[in-house]
Amino acid sequence: MIGRGAIDHPWIFREAKAQLAGKPVIAPSLAERVACYRALVIANASSRGETRGVQTTRRHLKLLGPLAVRARPTLFQTTSLGGVLAVLDALPVEHVQIDDGLREARSRVVGEAHDERAKASMLPSRPCERR
Repeated sequence: MIGRGAIDHPWIFREAKAQLAGKPVIAPSLAERVACYRALVIANASSRGETRGVQTTRRHLKLLGPLAVRARPTLFQTTSLGGVLAVLDALPVEHVQIDDGLREARSRVVGEAHDERAKASMLPSRPCERR
């Protein structure tokens, strides 16, 4: 199911390739995230019409990563392509700090969830019948 993950994280293939090659995984920069969202909103607006394209692209706000929190209120109020592009241009892509403690906690929770799924997959497929 890597395809679904690539919708909101298109860098997954680059990261997987690096990890398989034993190289360090480089997270996408904020500028890359903004450029990707920009390309997506432009493509959606050209194929679906401006208003519908802008509305459709909102579901992919996770592409912006830590910038999504700042951009969300204005992006959800804007209905024009020009307005969205102006919001994206105003984002401070060089000055946002990512909280490493939050990232570490998040990865720990994801790891624990993975362990729970692994344990659950070892259980028998059919529950024991009661006598």
